[in-house]
Amino acid sequence: AFGILFSRISGITGLFMSLLSRKNEFEADAYARETFNGTALANALKKLSVDTLSNLYPHPWYVFFHYSHPPLLQRLAALESKSSEFKLLPGQLTSSKVFIASMIILTLISYISLRIPPHIFWPATFLSYSFPILIIANVALFIHAFIQKKQSVIIWLFLFILGIPCLLQSFQINLSKNTTGTTRVTSYNANLLRKRHIRGEFSTEIINWILKDTSAIKCFQEFNTNTAQQEFNVEEKLNNLGYESFLFKAYTDVHRKPGMAIFSKYQIVNSGIIWQDQRTINAGIFADLKINNTIIRVYNVHLSSMNLKARPAGIFGKINYIYNQLKSGSIKRSKQLHVLLNHMKNSPYPYLVCGDFNETPFSYVYSSMRSELTNSFEKRGNGFGFTLNQKPYFLRIDHQFFSEEFKLQKFTVDRGVGGSDHFPTYGYYILP
Repeated sequence: AFGILFSRISGITGLFMSLLSRKNEFEADAYARETFNGTALANALKKLSVDTLSNLYPHPWYVFFHYSHPPLLQRLAALESKSSEFKLLPGQLTSSKVFIASMIILTLISYISLRIPPHIFWPATFLSYSFPILIIANVALFIHAFIQKKQSVIIWLFLFILGIPCLLQSFQINLSKNTTGTTRVTSYNANLLRKRHIRGEFSTEIINWILKDTSAIKCFQEFNTNTAQQEFNVEEKLNNLGYESFLFKAYTDVHRKPGMAIFSKYQIVNSGIIWQDQRTINAGIFADLKINNTIIRVYNVHLSSMNLKARPAGIFGKINYIYNQLKSGSIKRSKQLHVLLNHMKNSPYPYLVCGDFNETPFSYVYSSMRSELTNSFEKRGNGFGFTLNQKPYFLRIDHQFFSEEFKLQKFTVDRGVGGSDHFPTYGYYILP
C-alpha cells in the first residue's frame, strides 16, 4: 500500500516539479492559477487517496512544497476551499488517518499494559516499555500539528494529557529539607561488596561507605561478608557499631556469605524469607523492628535481574537473547511481586518496602506497588531520581514504598557513591 501511494505521489510530484522548473517563464503561483481548477485538482488528489491538501501530512512532499514554494501551496489551498468535489467518499482511508489511528491504539494499549500481569500475558511487558517512546512521539506530533494548525492537534493533546499521571511518576520537584525527628532508611544494591569489573575482589570503597553510613535502618541487596578476613567481615563490624542484623545467605562457601541483609539500630524481634530464587541471589526478606512500644516491618526485596551479560554472536542472536531475557525476567518479577503483595496484606504492622525492583515506573510491578503503597520518590523526591550507575544510566529501578502510617519528610538518591552499579537511596521517615 505504501509503495502504491508513493508511486502516485511521485506522479503528481513530477507534475509539480516540471512546473517549478520554468524559472524564467512565469511564477509558480501564476502557473498554478492558469493551469488548475478545483475539479481537476480534486480528481488528481482523489487518485492519491487523500481528502484534502492538508491530508498530505505527514508526507515529506507536502513539507517540501510548503517550505520551498509557499505561493503554490497557498493557491492550491484556495482552490481546495472552493471545490465541493474535494472530499473523498465516506469510509475511504488515508495514510494519515491510518497513522493517527495506529498511534491512538498503540498509546492506549501501552497505558493499559501497565495493569496486565506479565506472567498472565507476557507481551504486555514490551508494550509498557514502549510507553516513554510513545509519549515523546505524541509531544512531537502535538507541537508539529500546533505549528501547522492541524485539527489533529486535539488528538495529540488528549493522548498527552492521558499520560501526565505516568509522567509525574518520573519527575518531581520538592523543596522540603526538614528532617528533624526523622529516621533515615538506606536501600542499596552493594554489588556483593566487590570491585566493579573485577570478579571476587572485595571493594574497600563500598565497605567503608557502608560502615560510615549513619542510617538507623539499612537494607542491602547483593550483600556479602567474609568471616575469614576481619577487614571484610562487614556483618561483625556493623554489629560492633550497634546494629542488629538479619542476613539471607543465597549460598555459603567456606567463608563468604553472599545474599541480602537488613541492619537496624532497633531490636529485631522477628525476621524471615518471603521467597528466594533457587538459581540466583535474588530474594525477598523482612524484619520486624521494635521501636519503643511500636513494631514496624521492613521489607528488603531484590526482584529477578535482567541478566543481559552474555554476548551472543550476530545481530539476530543478540536480538533473540535480549528478547528471551526480557520475557523471562518480566514473568519472574511479576510472580515474585504477587508473593510479596500477599505477604504485605497479612502484615500485622505498618511497613516499609525497600529494594532493587529491576523495574522502571512504566511497568506492571511498579504500578501494582504504588496502587497499594506510596512511592517515596513521588512523594518527596527531586529530578528524575535515576538510580542505575551503568549504561543506560537514565533508569530508576531502585525504589522505596511505605504504608499510610508513616510520614515521609525527604527522599534522595546519592549519586556521589560510585562503587556499585547502583546508587543508594535515602528515605527520611517519621515513624508511627
